[in-house]
Amino acid sequence: MSVSVLFGRSAFTLGVALATVWVLVVGRSLYRYREGSGSRERVHLVLWSGAFWLAYGLLQMATGVSGTAERGIQALAVGLFGSGVALGVRWWRLRAE
Repeated sequence: MSVSVLFGRSAFTLGVALATVWVLVVGRSLYRYREGSGSRERVHLVLWSGAFWLAYGLLQMATGVSGTAERGIQALAVGLFGSGVALGVRWWRLRAE
Protein backbone atom coordinates (compact mmCIF):
# COMPACT_ATOMS: atom_id res chain seq x y z
CA MET A 1 0.00 0.00 0.00
CA SER A 2 1.49 3.32 -0.99
CA VAL A 3 1.56 6.38 1.22
CA SER A 4 -0.70 8.33 -1.14
CA VAL A 5 -3.39 5.64 -0.83
CA LEU A 6 -2.96 5.51 2.93
CA PHE A 7 -3.64 9.21 3.45
CA GLY A 8 -6.01 9.64 0.52
CA ARG A 9 -3.88 12.39 -0.98
CA SER A 10 -1.86 12.56 -4.18
CA ALA A 11 1.90 12.06 -4.09
CA PHE A 12 2.31 15.66 -5.26
CA THR A 13 0.36 17.02 -2.28
CA LEU A 14 2.31 14.87 0.17
CA GLY A 15 5.57 15.95 -1.46
CA VAL A 16 4.67 19.62 -1.09
CA ALA A 17 3.78 19.09 2.58
CA LEU A 18 6.97 17.14 3.27
CA ALA A 19 9.20 19.67 1.50
CA THR A 20 7.53 22.59 3.28
CA VAL A 21 8.00 21.03 6.70
CA TRP A 22 11.66 20.26 6.07
CA VAL A 23 12.34 23.77 4.75
CA LEU A 24 10.91 25.08 8.03
CA VAL A 25 13.01 22.64 10.10
CA VAL A 26 16.21 23.54 8.27
CA GLY A 27 15.42 27.27 8.50
CA ARG A 28 14.83 27.04 12.25
CA SER A 29 18.06 25.13 12.72
CA LEU A 30 20.03 27.74 10.78
CA TYR A 31 18.36 30.52 12.77
CA ARG A 32 19.25 28.86 16.08
CA TYR A 33 22.84 28.38 14.92
CA ARG A 34 23.16 32.05 13.93
CA GLU A 35 21.72 33.12 17.28
CA GLY A 36 24.34 31.00 19.05
CA SER A 37 22.01 28.48 20.70
CA GLY A 38 22.70 25.62 18.25
CA SER A 39 25.89 23.63 17.87
CA ARG A 40 27.76 23.25 14.60
CA GLU A 41 27.42 19.46 14.78
CA ARG A 42 23.65 19.74 15.26
CA VAL A 43 23.16 22.10 12.33
CA HIS A 44 25.12 19.77 10.04
CA LEU A 45 22.98 16.84 11.21
CA VAL A 46 19.77 18.73 10.43
CA LEU A 47 21.08 19.94 7.07
CA TRP A 48 22.20 16.42 6.18
CA SER A 49 18.88 14.77 7.00
CA GLY A 50 16.91 17.74 5.65
CA ALA A 51 18.63 17.52 2.27
CA PHE A 52 17.64 13.87 1.92
CA TRP A 53 14.03 14.49 2.97
CA LEU A 54 13.75 17.53 0.71
CA ALA A 55 15.06 15.45 -2.20
CA TYR A 56 12.43 12.80 -1.43
CA GLY A 57 9.70 15.44 -1.20
CA LEU A 58 10.76 16.93 -4.53
CA LEU A 59 10.68 13.53 -6.19
CA GLN A 60 7.14 13.08 -4.87
CA MET A 61 6.24 16.50 -6.29
CA ALA A 62 7.72 15.55 -9.67
CA THR A 63 5.00 12.92 -10.09
CA GLY A 64 2.41 15.67 -10.36
CA VAL A 65 4.04 17.64 -13.17
CA SER A 66 5.42 16.76 -16.57
CA GLY A 67 7.84 18.00 -19.17
CA THR A 68 10.54 20.50 -18.36
CA ALA A 69 9.21 21.18 -14.87
CA GLU A 70 9.47 17.49 -14.00
CA ARG A 71 13.07 17.32 -15.24
CA GLY A 72 13.97 20.50 -13.34
CA ILE A 73 12.48 19.21 -10.08
CA GLN A 74 14.26 15.88 -10.53
CA ALA A 75 17.58 17.65 -11.18
CA LEU A 76 17.11 19.74 -8.04
CA ALA A 77 16.36 16.57 -6.06
CA VAL A 78 19.54 14.90 -7.35
CA GLY A 79 21.53 18.01 -6.38
CA LEU A 80 20.03 17.97 -2.89
CA PHE A 81 20.84 14.29 -2.56
CA GLY A 82 24.47 14.98 -3.47
CA SER A 83 24.56 17.87 -1.00
CA GLY A 84 23.13 15.57 1.65
CA VAL A 85 25.93 13.07 1.08
CA ALA A 86 28.56 15.84 1.39
CA LEU A 87 26.93 17.24 4.54
CA GLY A 88 26.71 13.75 6.01
CA VAL A 89 30.44 13.26 5.52
CA ARG A 90 31.10 16.65 7.12
CA TRP A 91 28.84 15.79 10.06
CA TRP A 92 30.65 12.48 10.51
CA ARG A 93 34.02 14.27 10.61
CA LEU A 94 32.75 16.89 13.07
CA ARG A 95 31.38 14.14 15.28
CA ALA A 96 34.72 12.32 15.28
CA GLU A 97 36.65 15.41 16.45
